[in-house]
Amino acid sequence: MALGPLDVLVAHHPWWVLGPVLVLAAVTGPLMQGWIIGPKLRTAATPKGPIVAWEKAGTEARMTEILAAWGPNGRRLAGLSLRWDIPFLLAYGAAMSLVCSMAAKFYGAARAPWGKWIFGVAAWAAVAAAALDLVEDWYLWQTLRSFDGTRLRGGDAVPRRMVWFSSKKWALIGIVAPLSVGALLVDLVRR
Repeated sequence: MALGPLDVLVAHHPWWVLGPVLVLAAVTGPLMQGWIIGPKLRTAATPKGPIVAWEKAGTEARMTEILAAWGPNGRRLAGLSLRWDIPFLLAYGAAMSLVCSMAAKFYGAARAPWGKWIFGVAAWAAVAAAALDLVEDWYLWQTLRSFDGTRLRGGDAVPRRMVWFSSKKWALIGIVAPLSVGALLVDLVRR
């Protein structure tokens, strides 16, 4: 079984790949979306975590409330956030996958097949989470395009589909992220 989609990078100096990927994730995620764009999207409709609130808006009514509260400038910023999310989802998916592949390799060498299997599956799940995030972004983009300033064309269909993909993404991240952090800590301690 392959250790993960990026297992070829684990064979030689994985930190040379992981370091820049973590920097890219930090710049495109928390910095751009969390500290620069996110605060500008805070309104009465989205007082905390406006991007996550948008991702969880599973009805036409809630989506309309958020998009109307943001106004044209806020919706442009939301579109910009989606553009920054593409390199972020590629980076966090690659980082989690790479770290889990490193752990799978470690457990394989330690003759611990369950550890190898768990982290091998997690490496693939990290890529699946990023792919689900990409689909979620496509649906969020569709909500921006179908909002006419007062209502969302198409009813609840697009928000419901988007929330379905979003919930699966968050479920996978909720499993893989702690495994990745644990694997990263184990690797740092071993060095």
